[in-house]
Amino acid sequence: RNASSSSFSDTRGEGAGEGGAVGGGRGGAARKHGSEEESSTKAGEGDRSRSESDTLARVLRAQLDAMHRAGTYKHERVILSAQGATIFVTEEASIEEVGCPQGQNTAVETANVAMEDGAEEVRGSSPFSPPPPTEMQRPRPIITSTTKAVLNFCSNNYLGMSNHPALVDAAKCALDTHGHGLASVRFICGTQDIHQRLERKIAAFHGKADAILYPSCFDANAGLFEAILTEEDAVISDALNHASIIDGIRLCKAKRLRYHHADMEHLEQRLVEAKDARVRLIATDGVFSMDGDVAPLRDIVRLARRHDALVFVDEC
Repeated sequence: RNASSSSFSDTRGEGAGEGGAVGGGRGGAARKHGSEEESSTKAGEGDRSRSESDTLARVLRAQLDAMHRAGTYKHERVILSAQGATIFVTEEASIEEVGCPQGQNTAVETANVAMEDGAEEVRGSSPFSPPPPTEMQRPRPIITSTTKAVLNFCSNNYLGMSNHPALVDAAKCALDTHGHGLASVRFICGTQDIHQRLERKIAAFHGKADAILYPSCFDANAGLFEAILTEEDAVISDALNHASIIDGIRLCKAKRLRYHHADMEHLEQRLVEAKDARVRLIATDGVFSMDGDVAPLRDIVRLARRHDALVFVDEC
């Protein structure tokens, strides 16, 4: 608005300065007319943008309503404590900020006592007996009426190591020596020596030549297939593979074939179908997370060797 007003004032001043009422008036009128057309165009674009946003909002609202009706809408669970076998959760929209352990206030100390009582109640009412949190692992939530102590079976913290004192100390040391991350991606700025050391240790543990770290297995699956396969290749995927494998395969240009879950006869049929491909890659989960069954890897590898194929296993 300020720029438009300034421009119009300059136009009127320019016309008066040139000394011709007709010339100045025409110039001012012409520029004013152009400004009005420009404003009208911008207004029209703004209306279209709002209309498109309204359309998207209606579509998304209808999808969310359908999820609610189907019972598939998931409210976000807010974890107030450290990761562990027993955690404190809430579904409150607003969470009170808690300081570092060194600055614990009376309310938080009171919360710690309540947390211990809640954890004991959970342990006492369950056939499972998770160990009480250590001093280093103790969650420090602000307890409210909506806070619950629950047993946590849905993380990858299988061994309860996520807050082991040795890991916490190592993380603190890394902050001092290497800072808080690279603020960029590996492809652009490179990586740090600690990442390379970890990759070498992982590769040695598995008896492999090398390893590449990803932030998550989902990212690894998104990055693998597109990088190593082209339209000359074929990927043969188990029908019940994890969604991240399916999404990763969709990103590559290879011919895509699917075999019935853990069906070795059907897998061999697919391998025969793909006999003309430059590279044939069999993709399977190691353990299928929805049903818990284990892939018949010995049989898969036997077929891969018979048909000169590679095997990809997601062991997440």
